Amino acid sequence: PTVFTTTDDDGELLADLEAYEGMLVTFGDTLTVDEYFNYDRFGEIRLTEGDRPYQFTQTNDPSQAGFQAHLEDLAKRSIVLDDGFTTQNPEDLPYPAPGFADNNAFRGGDTVTGLTGVLTYSFDQYRVQPLQDPVFVSQNPRPSGPDDVGGRLTVASFNVLNYFTTLDEGGNTSGPNNLDPRGADSQAEFDRQQQKLVTAIAELDADILGLVELENTDIVGGEDVVLENLVNAIN
Repeated sequence: PTVFTTTDDDGELLADLEAYEGMLVTFGDTLTVDEYFNYDRFGEIRLTEGDRPYQFTQTNDPSQAGFQAHLEDLAKRSIVLDDGFTTQNPEDLPYPAPGFADNNAFRGGDTVTGLTGVLTYSFDQYRVQPLQDPVFVSQNPRPSGPDDVGGRLTVASFNVLNYFTTLDEGGNTSGPNNLDPRGADSQAEFDRQQQKLVTAIAELDADILGLVELENTDIVGGEDVVLENLVNAIN
C-alpha cells in the first residue's frame, strides 16, 4: 500500500503514485481481481493487494468516518492493469495470456502475480502497462450450477444492457420524458444486440424471467412496445 492518497478530477480517491509515474515497476505482492467493469470496453482490470474487499457495510455498521477510512485504505492498495491500448471495445483481450476466451477466463477474487510494467497516468487512473504477461490464478471457480432446491419453476434475472428499440441517432428521444436513448446507435448494432439477447434468453429456458434495463416507452395500444418486440423476436 502507498502511504498517501490523492484525488482525481472528480474527487475520487486513488493511490498517490506520482513519484513513480513513467517508471518500470514490479509488484511483489499477490494482487486480487477486484473489478472489471471496463475490461470488455477498454481492457482495464482493477487489482487490489490482499483479499478481495467487501462493501464497507457488509462487515461493518454504518459509519461516515469508518466508510471514509475504508475508501482511503482501498485506494492505497489498488491499481489498474491496462491492456496497453486505447481501442474501445477491442476484438481481442490479452488477459489471461494468451487471450481471454470461454476456456481461458478470470473471475473476481482470482489472483495475479508477476505484474511488471510501466506506470502511467491517464483517464484519471494510475495504471500499469505490462511488459510481460501477468499470471492469473483461479481462486474463485464458477459453480457448476445452482443447488437443487426442488420445485417446478426456474426463475432467472437478466440485464439486457439498455435494450432500446428507439435508436440513438437522428435526434431521437425516448420515453414519456423525451430523454436521450441509451441503446444501440444504429439498426445494425440493434440487430446484433437483439440476436445475442434472444440466443441467451432462449438458452436460459427459464419459466419466469425478470428483465433489467428495458427502454421505458409510452404504452401504445395497451402493449409495451419494447417488451413485445423482444418477445416476438424470441418466439
